[in-house]
Amino acid sequence: AEGAFRASLAANPANVEAHWSLGVVQSQLGDREGALETYTRALELQESFDLRADLMGVRFGLGLASRDDLVALATVAS
Repeated sequence: AEGAFRASLAANPANVEAHWSLGVVQSQLGDREGALETYTRALELQESFDLRADLMGVRFGLGLASRDDLVALATVAS
């Protein structure tokens, strides 16, 4: 799957869905740094709460976000 999303991005670097999907795969494979970069790029291309939540989860997993950051994001969503 990772190769397919990378091929899609090579053909269309502005494909937000491919960036998001690649981030999901990277996160599932344990490549949190890669997922962080990929989700960040997707957010640069298109603002989305779902992407912001995924990015915050990766940031939390890397120790770059706190529980308070997660609560603040959840508060904004409600």
